[in-house]
Amino acid sequence: MKEQPIIMSDEQVRAILEGRKSMTRQVIKLPKRIQAMSPNLSEAYANGSYLKVPCSRMQVRSGIWNVTRTVQTVQRVFCPYGEVGDKLLITQSAQYNKGVPFETRFWSQIYKFDSCWEWFGFTNKKGYGLIKFRGKTQAVHRVSWQIHKGEIPQSKHVLHTCNLPWCVNPAHLYLGNNSDNVEDKIRDNHLTRKCQEENSQAKLSNKETSQLKILAGHNLTQEQLGHTFGIHQSEVSRILSGKRRTCETEICPRPIGHRLRVITEVRAERLQDISLNDIYAEGCPLAKANIFNDPPMGYEIKAQATEWFADLWDSLNAKRGHSWEANDWVWVRNFKEI
Repeated sequence: MKEQPIIMSDEQVRAILEGRKSMTRQVIKLPKRIQAMSPNLSEAYANGSYLKVPCSRMQVRSGIWNVTRTVQTVQRVFCPYGEVGDKLLITQSAQYNKGVPFETRFWSQIYKFDSCWEWFGFTNKKGYGLIKFRGKTQAVHRVSWQIHKGEIPQSKHVLHTCNLPWCVNPAHLYLGNNSDNVEDKIRDNHLTRKCQEENSQAKLSNKETSQLKILAGHNLTQEQLGHTFGIHQSEVSRILSGKRRTCETEICPRPIGHRLRVITEVRAERLQDISLNDIYAEGCPLAKANIFNDPPMGYEIKAQATEWFADLWDSLNAKRGHSWEANDWVWVRNFKEI
């Protein structure tokens, strides 16, 4: 199961958060390997989650005479943007002119929920949002601390009480040193200590560690325990105090937040084959209508909804040569909230 970002406009992000959008489309781009085979997209056809594309390539048969012939093949193209079960991290696109104030760039990518204030802009691989602030790129939760609570002392980390890396709510942030940061990662299962058998530097096995703890309850001193197991008294002290062999750490699951979605369906189709229900799943704000119960009104609303989606598609893709009229093959991905 993979997790990858999916870039949306601010209108699309709002539609997702309001529950109006649960589907997205992207133009199918053929791999270079298939592009070199003279693909015939006009005769391509969808087969479930992949696209079958007829291709032709030149084949040279060497021998006494070099014979060249054209070989017809059908190539399968699979969706490179995820499969069923993969996670999508909703990411809001941010394209601002140089004159736009920092406050606008910062707050326009934050959505406040009941508890967390979630950053919907770009994040690094660990999930921490990034933005340019005071001449350098900084993590957004550190920027939030500086805005609301002042400067961050040297050697201090800004930690989360909510365990959501893209949260910028100042009420969920606190300062800590490096050891606090490490312990926080261990407690929340972001950084795991190796158990006895996994640590090549360990001197005791898990069984010997358990025996040491049992013997410690029989009035044996730490020096005696160290002599018995061949380790120093300080190591015995660390084991008994929980600073060593803490494999049974209680794990606090990371909250999901409102950015993550899971893919429920992947298919290929022509752009203009979109149905009325799919247009609504793309976030259409028009009132829904039933074509069968009220055909005249239903067909009129379907025409309006199709025009709405065509305008939306052209605003995002026409400049790249993929207009509504081109009727390209597209990947369709359905997703739902986790």
